[in-house]
Amino acid sequence: MVRFVNAVQSSGELDVMTDSVALFSAVEYGSVTAYREVRDNINAFSLRPKGRDPQLIGNTETMRDGGRYTVVAFPDRDGGTTLRVMKDDLATDSGKARIRVVNAAPGNDDVDVVMIGRKDALFDDIDYGTEAGFKDVEPIETSFAIRREESRRDMTTVKRMQLKAGRAYTIVLAGGAGGALRAISFSDELAVDSTSLTSSRDTNRNRNRTP
Repeated sequence: MVRFVNAVQSSGELDVMTDSVALFSAVEYGSVTAYREVRDNINAFSLRPKGRDPQLIGNTETMRDGGRYTVVAFPDRDGGTTLRVMKDDLATDSGKARIRVVNAAPGNDDVDVVMIGRKDALFDDIDYGTEAGFKDVEPIETSFAIRREESRRDMTTVKRMQLKAGRAYTIVLAGGAGGALRAISFSDELAVDSTSLTSSRDTNRNRNRTP
C-alpha cells in the first residue's frame, strides 16, 4: 500500500508514476492521497507535472508484502524536487497514540515541535530533509507549535488533532525558503483507493492469454 504527499509549494498539481503507469494524478500542494495498492515489490516511482513530461525526479524502492508506505515530494536545496519513501510503522502500544514529524521545508533546520501547553519539545532539532521517527504519546486532543530551536516564537501551528489510542499520525512541514511554513497533518489509519494498480507481471500475463 502506498500513498502520496505533495509538499512542493511551487509545483502545481503533480502526477506520480510507477513503471510509466499513473499511480496518483493531479495531486495539489498540501494534499495527501488515500492508500493505493501496488502489487510489485520493486517499484520505479517518478514525478511529473500534471499530464506533462519530462519527469521531475525518479526513485526506485523495494517494498515488503503487506507493508504501508508514504511517498513525500518536497523541494531540494538547489531548487529541484526530491522524493522520499517512508515505511509507515503502525504497530502501536494499544493504550498510546503514535506520531512522527517530517521536515520537508528547505531553509528550516533545527526545528522543534511543541505540544501546546507543554514546556518541553516533543521533537527537537529536526533538520530539513529528515524524519523524526515515531514517538508514543498519551491519547489527547491537542495542537502543536512549530518553532526554531530554543525559540518561543511560533513559525506555524498544527491544526487541532484528536490523537486516539492505537492510531498513528504524521506531520509534514512544508513551504519555507522565503515562503510561509505549513504543517500538513494526517492520520495513518487505512483509507484505500478503490482502484488497485495491477502489476506489470499480471498485465503481461493477461496480454499473452489466448481468448
